[in-house]
Amino acid sequence: MLTVAAIATSHADAAEFPFVSLTSGRSALRIQLVQSADDADPPAELPPPQSETVDESPIVAKPIITGPAITLEGPNADITGDETDEDADDKPDPGALIFTFIPGTGDDFGMFGFEFRGTPEPHMPETSMMTAQPGWGITWLNGPQNNDLPPQLYHFAFTLGGQAKVNDDLVLDLALTPGWYTDLENRRPEAFRLMGRAAWYYRLDDVTQLAVGMVYLNRDDIPALPVAGVIFDDVEAGHRFELVFPRPKMSWRLVETEESSRWFSIGGELGGGSWAIKRPDRKPDVLTYRDLRLVGGLEFHGIKGRRAAFEAGWLFGRAIESRTGRDDYDPPDAAMIRMVLDY
Repeated sequence: MLTVAAIATSHADAAEFPFVSLTSGRSALRIQLVQSADDADPPAELPPPQSETVDESPIVAKPIITGPAITLEGPNADITGDETDEDADDKPDPGALIFTFIPGTGDDFGMFGFEFRGTPEPHMPETSMMTAQPGWGITWLNGPQNNDLPPQLYHFAFTLGGQAKVNDDLVLDLALTPGWYTDLENRRPEAFRLMGRAAWYYRLDDVTQLAVGMVYLNRDDIPALPVAGVIFDDVEAGHRFELVFPRPKMSWRLVETEESSRWFSIGGELGGGSWAIKRPDRKPDVLTYRDLRLVGGLEFHGIKGRRAAFEAGWLFGRAIESRTGRDDYDPPDAAMIRMVLDY
């Protein structure tokens, strides 16, 4: 779902829909686990066309050397390496820790969110593949004093999906994400949410791709959203523009070394989600929080795919709603700080 830790936030935060990225040269089916329907990664990138070269030198028998693909996950710059990691098979898939802080005191609504989501090592399989990943998160709510919202919200989710290569220029991205969104007091069926996405990515040329599809958020306020736009990815020039609704993002490479690269990015997000809760009088309800976000920050990418990001954003169009209409109101605009750490 297009990258959204809705109240509990993340770089896969509920404001992010779970888009996944295709590795270059081949299609890779990869699943992502998100905290809320809006949490996800940038839109998928189609593999660049492969070119063939003719070696007219005398034929000499050489041993075949294989090695893992190394992905620079800052906006999807891919390279391949010939050196293998002897311990790679013994290492678990890495994960990402996402911390989001929105100040709130008195009558201002704020939150502090912590989320874990898996981020499997990037691979370049010869054929399409599927993966599955769990994820979870918790959000502490601050203020307002005149509202009877629960102190914490939780989510537990599991994503199953992947990408299928139709041909050299066309890729299909599909995923389903069942999840449990609750304050742990309300365990009724409304705490269960089934989300999903389906999108086609078509490459026009070496740097331009088209995206079209649908993301099903299964939120009370926004059940679903279309996915449509264009992606300009010019790694040599050092920029990537993902002009795709509903989560556009533009990134520029600032510095690149043999060990890492640094990027500056700015983009828009939809934040929030829906949770089953119980009011202080024990009456069940469903709480929905929504905001629109303008986010910018610095990203640090290692050669083996590890990433750290420090972001700041401005939240507007905020709303707190419930099925009972109890204490619904529109919080004022607020600032946001977010940190993402891969390990």
